Amino acid sequence: MLKNTPFSNWPFHPGKLPFFYGWPIIVLGTMGISMSIPGQTMGVSTFTDSLIEALGMSRSELGFAYMCGTVTSASFLTWVGIKYDQHGVRPIAILASIGMAITLVFLSQTDVLQSYLPRFLEGRIGNFF
Repeated sequence: MLKNTPFSNWPFHPGKLPFFYGWPIIVLGTMGISMSIPGQTMGVSTFTDSLIEALGMSRSELGFAYMCGTVTSASFLTWVGIKYDQHGVRPIAILASIGMAITLVFLSQTDVLQSYLPRFLEGRIGNFF
């Protein structure tokens, strides 16, 4: 038997529901996994040709950018795991959802940013390449 933590019955006690709480969890978990597909390789790969055309990148450049994003997100896994252990799933899931929302808003503006960023970065990182 698992030990009750102070937040194990927050915001309600699942044992007092008139139905098995596992079924809504299965449905919501499946929906959550389905909604994460756009951020996974199988979701991004659908738009590879469109991204290459819209961003004017080669397939290798797009692959390198995708790899950089994967490595960057993987570098946060240990930190997020520690925070998950300290605070639990709810606050971390909320922060992850907010982070994903911000990322999607940012990605929706890539056409605008693509014309602005080269001018912005020209004098800053152009000397290194």
